[in-house]
Amino acid sequence: MDKKKGDQKLLYAILIISYILVLCFAGNLAYYGASGGGLERILMAFNDMENMQFHYSLDYLNFYGIATVLYAILVEEIHVYMEKYKRESPGKEAGSAKWNDQMDEYNKTYADPIGKSGNSGEYNMILSEHVRLSLLDRETRRNNNTMVVGAAGTGKSRFLMKPNMLQENCSMVITDPSGELYASLAKPLKEDGYKIKVFNLVEMVFSNCYNPFHYIRDEAGVGILVDAFISNTTAPEQKSSDPFWDKSERALLSACIFYLIEFAPEKYQNFSTILKMVVKGQMDENAKVTVKSGLDKLFEGDAVLKEGELFEITNPEEKKLMKEKLSNSQAWKNYQVFRLGGVRTLKSILISTAVRLNPFSVKEISNLTSRDDLELDKIGDEKTAMFVIIPQANDTYNFLASMMFTQAFDTLYYIAEQRENLRLTHHVRFLLDEFANTGKIPKFQKIISTMRKYNMSVTIILQSLAQLIALYKDDYETILGNCDVTILLGTNEQTTAKYFSDFLGKETIRARMSVGLKAGKNSDTSMTFQQAGRELMTPDEIRTMPNEYCLVFVRGEYAFYDQKYHYENHPKYKFTGDYKREFFSDIRESEFLNISSEYLKEKELAVEEPEEATARVSQPADINQLSIKGADTKDAFEILKSIQSPDRESAIKFLRDISESLDKKVTRECLELKKIKGKSHKEQGICIMERRMDCKVMPGFIRRFYIDKNLPIIIFGPTPKKGILTAYLVDPGGIIHNVLGALHIPCEKVEDFSDEIIVERVPETPEENFETIRKYLREGNHFMAEVLETEISEMADYMEE
Repeated sequence: MDKKKGDQKLLYAILIISYILVLCFAGNLAYYGASGGGLERILMAFNDMENMQFHYSLDYLNFYGIATVLYAILVEEIHVYMEKYKRESPGKEAGSAKWNDQMDEYNKTYADPIGKSGNSGEYNMILSEHVRLSLLDRETRRNNNTMVVGAAGTGKSRFLMKPNMLQENCSMVITDPSGELYASLAKPLKEDGYKIKVFNLVEMVFSNCYNPFHYIRDEAGVGILVDAFISNTTAPEQKSSDPFWDKSERALLSACIFYLIEFAPEKYQNFSTILKMVVKGQMDENAKVTVKSGLDKLFEGDAVLKEGELFEITNPEEKKLMKEKLSNSQAWKNYQVFRLGGVRTLKSILISTAVRLNPFSVKEISNLTSRDDLELDKIGDEKTAMFVIIPQANDTYNFLASMMFTQAFDTLYYIAEQRENLRLTHHVRFLLDEFANTGKIPKFQKIISTMRKYNMSVTIILQSLAQLIALYKDDYETILGNCDVTILLGTNEQTTAKYFSDFLGKETIRARMSVGLKAGKNSDTSMTFQQAGRELMTPDEIRTMPNEYCLVFVRGEYAFYDQKYHYENHPKYKFTGDYKREFFSDIRESEFLNISSEYLKEKELAVEEPEEATARVSQPADINQLSIKGADTKDAFEILKSIQSPDRESAIKFLRDISESLDKKVTRECLELKKIKGKSHKEQGICIMERRMDCKVMPGFIRRFYIDKNLPIIIFGPTPKKGILTAYLVDPGGIIHNVLGALHIPCEKVEDFSDEIIVERVPETPEENFETIRKYLREGNHFMAEVLETEISEMADYMEE
């Protein structure tokens, strides 16, 4: 536009100057009007103009007038000719597409710092090796929504996800199907002040808990939750053309949710309780309509929910009061809608609803959703990195991820809307890898079109566009249109390749044409050129694009053909688990252990630990690289895994018994240590045998005793039917070590695996006893003694049964 205005100004200047020259020539011509012939007068007039001599007078007005008329006629003729044969876009007749190579101009407009030609600002998103986009959307006037398409192996995690996470310029909600991103980046993020959250649908016992009830604020919140649950537990091929069934199920679920919110204690407000309620609604289809089910009694005020079970109300006054409360409740209103059908219809609805809710009968799911510490409402105000780990092969429980995302959007929208500027404190970026596997988020096309004003954005990562089309059939174009950034990392799929070829557009080229001419027996060939259009990249060229290159589209700009960003070049790469093993994070840490709220109160595994006492149990770098004389082995160092017992109360009682036993033993040993003079507490140690001890729970007890007694402790416990004992040591520095290996293999096959694991062979005896271990440790001529040196020999001196 600026160039066009400049051209117009230049044209006006030329016209004015040329008109002045015409008037000067007319004056000179008038001056020589009385002398010589016509040609001679013209030459004399030109000669004076060359010598910068101009003659003007009011007597020459007639000459000026004639010159003006002739000049106007000439200009008009030229204008008509140019209009007839002009080219609106020279060189762009068949297309104007081209590659963007104006990086300085681009950076000034879109990259942080805005207005400068560099792109090293802290608020940038990394799109490729040289292309950035600032998160400061009010300055760029672009939303930060990004569509990424890349087939398997094109580096979606390595070249895009990881570098952007290391930018550490926003709160992040990240889908992490393999757990790779957590393992590599959780530690540096945490050390830089991020709050780390994990929603783990693969190993649910190692996850923060998510209770959808925790994020229901009002009646609308109930509808949002029910919509998300219904839409993601209905297979596409099972969708009925009759909306009656879905609406009836929605009414039943809404009734149950409202009942729990209005009348049940908070600890029973969860989907597991709803499943129990629906099961109580079972009815005999041959019975009369007047026969009440347990669910009918609950909603009509004849029964009450206690300890998660239904109990009939026997006190008339209590029953009357309950009926009055229910009569005006949303729970009763929705239950009435559900109850409109006949017995057979109601039974079908109950069965269908129970089938939907059946996943909550699984103890791991029930435990995961029984309480909430995911804190979705704090993501926008506290710098948070939430890793959502979803199964790659099995999507049975992925509906929970979709529900969580739905409530996260709703909760963050609500928080932002309560503020004067409608903005969250920190930009919240959803990095959704394997987007097609997270389930369908209701009304996502509306969410993505409005989130910018709340300081939020989403990065959608797909393997092909077909995935988006399959999931959002009628709305995929709206979703694509609301992504101001699009990145193609690579594809071998023809539909995707053609889409991006069309997206790039066509450029104008000069096409050479050969024309054959014949004249009698003679023939000749004539070469001509004409403008033709060509795709900037054809579908085949896109499919064969080198793996280290990508295409980047930013709305309003020509496309970039650039190298992918080199993850290793990021300034913070050296702090990641990919750079050094010591920065690697293990998801199986007690920080995310969630076996039950009752158990956490016992504090055997959840204690307030000083920072130096929280080091993770050392584990092998790669169990597959360990040498065990050709024997097939598996990683048996899955510490704290599978803690949850099928019988939770029995498990808690069992752990209480062990805790009491260990308390007595440790107290007795401490009394003995007080008699010893000349040594500080940290030079002393305790070694205890607890034959009932499970190696998986040992670290929790060891940490607790270390904190309470300020002593290094060894606890021995046998592995079932094997000749290897397992123990862990908290050394005087508060670091936990493996003392004996927990590998489930015969003793004679154990070798010294690596410096990271302390593995020791113990005598193969029918009944390993305390004295056997004591004697073995005293000998001091074994691998364990060489590694632990003084600590083990000191503890061996104080060993007593």
